Amino acid sequence: MVTWQYITAKRLTTLILWMVVPVTLLKGQQKQLTYLGEVTWQSNPHQQQKQPLPVTATPVHAYSSVYKDSVQTIKQVRIDPGTITLHYGRTVPVTEKIAFTGTKLPPPQMIRAAPLQTRDNAMFNVSYTDKQHGYAVATALDFAEDEKHNIWIASEKGPIRYDGYHYYLYAKPESFREMAEISLAYDNEKRLWSVSENGVYFIRNDSLFTIKSRDIDFSSIACKKVYIDALQRIWIATKKNGAICITGTSMQIFDKRCGLPTNYIETIFVDSRNNLLLSCRESGIVMIEPGRMRMFFSRNRNMEYHIITSFSENEDGIWAGSFMGGLFRMGLKDTVRYSFNGKFNESIYDLKKAPGGIWISCYGRFAGYLSRNGILIINEQSGLLNRMVYRFFIDSYQNVWIGNPASGFSRINENNFYLQHPSNTGPGNIIKIIPGGKGGNWIISNGNGLVYQKNKLTTCYYGRLQSGEIRLNYPQDAVLNDDGTLWTGTYGEGITKFNGKEFINYTYSGFTDNGIIRAIKEDAQKNIWFCPAKFGLIVYDDNKFWQYTMASGLLSNDVYNLFSDAKKNIYWGFSSGLQRLGKSGIETFYIGNTLFKEQVNDMLPLDTSAILLATKNNGLLLIRNNKVYQFNSNQGILSNEIKNMIRDKSGHTWISTA
Repeated sequence: MVTWQYITAKRLTTLILWMVVPVTLLKGQQKQLTYLGEVTWQSNPHQQQKQPLPVTATPVHAYSSVYKDSVQTIKQVRIDPGTITLHYGRTVPVTEKIAFTGTKLPPPQMIRAAPLQTRDNAMFNVSYTDKQHGYAVATALDFAEDEKHNIWIASEKGPIRYDGYHYYLYAKPESFREMAEISLAYDNEKRLWSVSENGVYFIRNDSLFTIKSRDIDFSSIACKKVYIDALQRIWIATKKNGAICITGTSMQIFDKRCGLPTNYIETIFVDSRNNLLLSCRESGIVMIEPGRMRMFFSRNRNMEYHIITSFSENEDGIWAGSFMGGLFRMGLKDTVRYSFNGKFNESIYDLKKAPGGIWISCYGRFAGYLSRNGILIINEQSGLLNRMVYRFFIDSYQNVWIGNPASGFSRINENNFYLQHPSNTGPGNIIKIIPGGKGGNWIISNGNGLVYQKNKLTTCYYGRLQSGEIRLNYPQDAVLNDDGTLWTGTYGEGITKFNGKEFINYTYSGFTDNGIIRAIKEDAQKNIWFCPAKFGLIVYDDNKFWQYTMASGLLSNDVYNLFSDAKKNIYWGFSSGLQRLGKSGIETFYIGNTLFKEQVNDMLPLDTSAILLATKNNGLLLIRNNKVYQFNSNQGILSNEIKNMIRDKSGHTWISTA
């Protein structure tokens, strides 16, 4: 399975990804490949030398336009949490024995599940469903996942087990008059816990269990949320009975009797130090530590509303979301309040920890991923069902499920790639990114000129002739020189060199098609190679331009692309065939004694003795130690037409196919 990692603002550079398949080509796996034969490189003994290429250099003044990143602002203020010590010493809860009684559930109603939908405007890989598109009920209030990876959904009609193909609707207990607010959790004992305004129960196998207690009627207790901590203790936040912790056949009750300011608990959290955090309605947050009980955000401090709805924790501290009060982070050194609209009145209904940041449910606004570099916002304008973002659930495959109290659910599909729109509109359509240049990146843009991007600014450079005509708006490739200048190849304007102030346009042919430069490469000797359309090859060597043609040994004057290996030797491909510059001049690729007649779309050096070729019709060719192996759809590639390849830091090769 391919897993998309969480995005941070730093990674919001535009990436255009085709359908991507990971392929690892290790020495131990070559037995799976098809052996084709030995590599031979043959040269034409009658080939001529490269010829000098006369050029006319025309300077064109460079103009520029600057664009700023469109960044979601996050207002932050340091605040005093108004810490109050309620008492010192150990907090002693009320302890009581409990028992469980179960009854057989009737078989669930099976409803065929229609495929999840995707909105036409989806910028992200988000799918959804609602009643109009085949969802079994109206609402999705919370989620849980069992050991078989079924997703349990809390709804107004009762719990639903969803396997991707069917909804299994279990009738709600008769004693539950309505299911307006439900919370779910699944524990290691294979119990699905469900709490609501009307009581507590759990489902195990096909039976419904209730709790028997001396002092609490669990069939009618008003609850807010159920939470399972790292020790598999069951915590229940109630409206009138404080916080209840269930372990085995015992329960502990934390309420006014042990020092809490109220018995109305919104939510519960146990942090990494095993401290207990309780959201006390209208009183702030109570933290129970081994030697004391403290309260934060008391009624007369900083907050208009004192309803903490959710907690999360990462390396930056403990995060708290509030109703109509925004987001808080309680760190070791400070406490910070956050707002995304600048008014500190957002309703944050849920928080979930994620690699590098946290997911934020901002009700009525967005689902957001917050990291140290910024926030990624997803709403109905970018793929969500609507803005009624309620509770989150992250399943074992890293899909993010988003509950909706009015209409179905959405799912951010973490196990697939998607197209991410850039945070800066300056570059337009991006062809290639060239790292370097004083900490920034040069971007080859289709239509917006030569682009330099650094920090949150993008500068687009283009040339304008005295006649007013704008030129050099369509670069195709570039090579960054050691002195900071760039050789660029354009669509129609041929070869240009950019020095920061002007473009120098080198004209070598009156035929427009010859001015289309498809690719540029630099060899080990710092010579610059250009691949024009229907004009052979051009190389800039020793401050002069030279041309290779069919008379010099090329298979055709219409060269398709340029490549280089790990030693920066230059190769080039045609619609049929592959050549390189060797010691004896131009050499042509043969497999055994058979001329290679395939189009090579890309070349990827794996090491100094191995090269991977992406072909148009025959999958991948691996050249290792002068032997050729084939890897195609027979071995599992989705298509034999390979477009591009890259290699990641872990040594995996990624290919894009047709």
